[in-house]
Amino acid sequence: MAPGANGVQLRSLLDELWHRPTERNILVEEFVAGLNDLDWLILAAWDTAATFGPPSGKLDLLPPATIHIMDSWGKLFLVFSLIKANKFSHQDCSITYSNTDFCVIVDEASPSIPSTQFSHDPKSLLVALELIRNRLDDALLFPPELRNARIAQLAASSELEDDHFRKLALWYPVIEIYL
Repeated sequence: MAPGANGVQLRSLLDELWHRPTERNILVEEFVAGLNDLDWLILAAWDTAATFGPPSGKLDLLPPATIHIMDSWGKLFLVFSLIKANKFSHQDCSITYSNTDFCVIVDEASPSIPSTQFSHDPKSLLVALELIRNRLDDALLFPPELRNARIAQLAASSELEDDHFRKLALWYPVIEIYL
């Protein structure tokens, strides 16, 4: 998928979360229910890269459902597919998205096959995406101790573990081109 080709709905949802932070919990519930297939692919690719990918790399999204994660040299690292969880048993899912029918499975074309399984909340991912896009840069201007505390606050606001939030932040510039 060409960068910037779509994801317009996801971008507008993030803008809405930014402009109405006091209503975040209500809005994010509605937004998850209204995500289209392309938005799901972008969100799942970002999360999957942060969960299983190298510390830095590249993404190639092949709609409707294929995610290629490459290392920083462009070598194919992992291949996943975003599916409706009811088509397969949950045992096959590498990442299950709570309270949805979506999950990510390793594609048979993948050069590596991770065996760990996770369950992630898409609401937390949307909040993290908005916080990383709109608020993380302020935190980076603080001295190290205050910076780390601020990043931990942002992670807690999104109800994610600090480590996963930081990995998502590392992969944000890669996914930003799709928004």
